[in-house]
Amino acid sequence: MRLCYVDESGKAETLVKTERDQQPVIVIAGVSLPEDQLTEITREWLDLKRRFYPDVASKLGGGWLDAILHDVKGANLRRGFRRNATRRQRKHAVGLVSGTLSIVEHHDGNLIGRIWVKQLNQPNDDMSIHSSSLQFICSAFNTQLSEERGMVVVDSQTYQHNHRLAHSMFTQRFGKHPRNTGLVDMPVFGHSDNHAGLQIADLLCSAVLAPIACAVYAGGYASWNRHCESGFLDIREEFGERLEALTFEIVNPRTAKPSRSVVVNDPIRKRGTHLMWAPGRASRTKPGTRRNVVITTTTSTKVVFPTTSTKVVFRRRSRRSRRLDRDS
Repeated sequence: MRLCYVDESGKAETLVKTERDQQPVIVIAGVSLPEDQLTEITREWLDLKRRFYPDVASKLGGGWLDAILHDVKGANLRRGFRRNATRRQRKHAVGLVSGTLSIVEHHDGNLIGRIWVKQLNQPNDDMSIHSSSLQFICSAFNTQLSEERGMVVVDSQTYQHNHRLAHSMFTQRFGKHPRNTGLVDMPVFGHSDNHAGLQIADLLCSAVLAPIACAVYAGGYASWNRHCESGFLDIREEFGERLEALTFEIVNPRTAKPSRSVVVNDPIRKRGTHLMWAPGRASRTKPGTRRNVVITTTTSTKVVFPTTSTKVVFRRRSRRSRRLDRDS
């Protein structure tokens, strides 16, 4: 059995120039993980959080497992990739993102999701965006389930939002021509406080996918929107190949054409998803091809992530090259 944990980053509010802090993209994405490795995944995630936030358990006044209650805010973590970030902030951000990706890679995880680029002064239909995104995620996730079953766990919002979102899936699953029959039931809704999978999905949405998309597809808003930081292109340079390797090939249910499990809806310049992983050229990494980088941790398993003492080498490009990447 596989589990798909789904979270989001960004709101459907209308994008206007007077609001500098509005994120110009909406990311709704999930992480697909094997259920029989959930205990290992959870323990490795707790170990990673304790490495980068060593005082978490003591501050919460509990034991080792209480580290799950510490919320790692992706919006705060992405500050480490801004141009004015300190060396220490950059090292912390790179290490934590790399460790998170390593856990997903080590346990044969995958990325599935949709990224929506917002147009200036154009209203956005919140429920339509969420419903179509979840339908896409469930359809792509279902293609993985050849002989096993799957369950989708979505980060809970309001009752009304959850109710309408679940019903949009109910009509597909139990309609006249049932879809996504590999799923055991409707998506369920959970609170991230005690779901390692939801916390991992949240970090990848808000600290990785969203800032890359802001810099690449909404770079034209950079003069007035603080989320279109050109420094976020460094996230793509550092992790683009690894992110792409977590995607897989599907047949897009809307277009009936081959697609990746992560797609971008860019109404501004109609640019492709490949720009999420590399600038203006064909990708160097074949989907499903992953780096074999393993180091030993304090746990009995081997996971890939740098410790706080690991030297993180990060190449900073010139302003001109960043501008060319963003405009490509």
